[in-house]
Amino acid sequence: MGQNVQESKIVKKVINHLYIHYPFCTSRCGYCSFYTEAFSWARQTEYLKLLQVEINSYVYNSRYDLQLDTIYFGGGTPSLLSSGYTSVLTSIISEKNKECEITLECNPITMTEAYIKVLKLSGVNRLSIGIQSMNEKNLKYLGRRHSPKQVIDVVSKLRKKKYNNISGDLIYGIPHQTLADVEKDIEEFIKLGLDHISIYCLSLDDDAPLAKDKKLIPKDEIVADMYQLICHKLREVGFEQYEISNFAKKNKYSRHNLAYWQQKDYLGLGPGAYRTLGDSRCHNGEYAQWKDAIEFGRDCPNKEDLSKKDLLNEYIMLQLRLNRGLDLEELNLKYGFKIWDEKKNILRKFIDTGYLEENQKRLCLTDKSRFISNYVISELMEE
Repeated sequence: MGQNVQESKIVKKVINHLYIHYPFCTSRCGYCSFYTEAFSWARQTEYLKLLQVEINSYVYNSRYDLQLDTIYFGGGTPSLLSSGYTSVLTSIISEKNKECEITLECNPITMTEAYIKVLKLSGVNRLSIGIQSMNEKNLKYLGRRHSPKQVIDVVSKLRKKKYNNISGDLIYGIPHQTLADVEKDIEEFIKLGLDHISIYCLSLDDDAPLAKDKKLIPKDEIVADMYQLICHKLREVGFEQYEISNFAKKNKYSRHNLAYWQQKDYLGLGPGAYRTLGDSRCHNGEYAQWKDAIEFGRDCPNKEDLSKKDLLNEYIMLQLRLNRGLDLEELNLKYGFKIWDEKKNILRKFIDTGYLEENQKRLCLTDKSRFISNYVISELMEE
């Protein structure tokens, strides 16, 4: 009796955000340095069984109270996952709110009419399409197997199925790309009528297949001009830039990604996934390590305890990435860090040079500094 009373007093940690990593791809894109696995039906079947065990351990685990506001299927190529299985996974996670945002990253070549029809029944209500470019030559260079026409057809099919929250990814700074090329590309993106656009400057890590072409990427000043051109073009047609690399039509922000930028707790399931709960961050590891942990009932194999300094600096970085900027009162309340006391000279310099602006007790990056945000933000962190 006493034990039951004691157990009933346990306060469960409320979790509102869940990331599920699907690691498989049919081929590796030339610019990709993310963790992926080669697709096979046998491996996918095993993955789904293990993932269901992992999901159940969190759904019924007394430590957590899942009240999910966002679920995000990332990868890899999650649209290789049968839409029927997506439905099963979302139904297992029954503790989702009525207005839960459920995002699926997808490759245009997987989005057949039959797939979209069944996907609509799965609960997925937001799609993030890996378009990357509407230029045939650039798509081939990047190792993408779809065509611009396929992208147009996919978006049209999604609209016919009443999908009203569609995002597309754009890569710029591709070798030999000019400002005129970027302008044409973003104009083609705009014609698609997307609700959200994420932009990424091409970065070739040493382990990426195209790493040998790193020296061919346009010079920094040209890439900076490309960034400014994209920002201008998108704002011109009604997109709001709410984060350094993200633009959305009204009420179409990515709620899941905002949770990351607002330093909220989230669970991460699947190989390669992270989870962050308070001052603890865990990484599931790659497939073999993830599988081993599940089969032997072990918790997250790679755990990192974040110091107050770690969390403070991360908070400064994440908040300044958002256009709304860094709330100075909140920064002081959360971390006891009075940034004007600690960084007065640097702040004054950045404000005088037009890299920062102070607006209603917030610090915000400006158009001038967003492309060099890493430099500005690093100067404001606690040493």
